[in-house]
Amino acid sequence: MAERDELFEGLEQFLQSLWTLAEREGLTYLADRDLSLTQIRTLLMLTMADAPLPVNRIAERMELSAPAACRNIHRLVRLGLLERRESREDRRVRLVSITAQGRELVDRHQEPRRAALRMLIGRLPDEEVGAFNTALHRLLASADLLAPTNPAKPTATDRATDPAGATAR
Repeated sequence: MAERDELFEGLEQFLQSLWTLAEREGLTYLADRDLSLTQIRTLLMLTMADAPLPVNRIAERMELSAPAACRNIHRLVRLGLLERRESREDRRVRLVSITAQGRELVDRHQEPRRAALRMLIGRLPDEEVGAFNTALHRLLASADLLAPTNPAKPTATDRATDPAGATAR
């Protein structure tokens, strides 16, 4: 167990140091756009989604009430960062996706993190890059390792809009 504790402490320190290098600039960029934390989280979530998500699914993932999620989404739509359209399968369902402008905002927010990662990787000796790369690929190959411990359950609306369950990620 001591080895796991040591790994935890080292990884936590590493990540805190890395993100500290980047967060001030990225957060300042978002703060200048007068976005709430919930709106930022919504944009980040939809950036990672493979397909448009129903409003109720966004509410579940964000742990918001449906009305709060709708207000959040409505403001982001007005800002041109999200788009909302009705589902072809069920016209009562509104599907939400990120726009090119929204994706650009998220990319701009994440660029300082990417720069910090590039700087770190550039400083590593080649043999450490290889070892780190091998360990990272093993972690990423284990899909359940990085899955949420309490994922939201698919709703009837999700199944209606995506029978394969792709939106249930």
